[in-house]
Amino acid sequence: VSSAWRRAEAWQRELEAERCECASAMGVAKAAALFVEEVVEGEAALRAEAIACMENERREEEAVQEQWAVHREHAARQRTLLEASVARADLDFRAYSVRQLARRHEEAVSQSMARPRDSLTLRERLSHIL
Repeated sequence: VSSAWRRAEAWQRELEAERCECASAMGVAKAAALFVEEVVEGEAALRAEAIACMENERREEEAVQEQWAVHREHAARQRTLLEASVARADLDFRAYSVRQLARRHEEAVSQSMARPRDSLTLRERLSHIL
């Protein structure tokens, strides 16, 4: 009986040791599962953060593109106004030049008419000038 008792106690100790190992393994498995869960959640959070960053960058790029479009539009209007101003100045200068030529011509005609020419008639003088 005592040897059976000792064998039963030995089996009980082995069983207890196996139960401890099993509990320890389950604890490690639970810890590993929690770690994996945290990693998965962390990856999801990082992915969401990366998506949010990319979305912010896209919005910022769109805003920059809109600003450049406004600046290009403004520059085009300024260029058009400048070209119109230059064209107007050119026309003004040409009109001034034509008026100057007309005035000089009138002065020349009046001077030539005021000076008597030898024996030319008025008609001859005018045809000579023109």
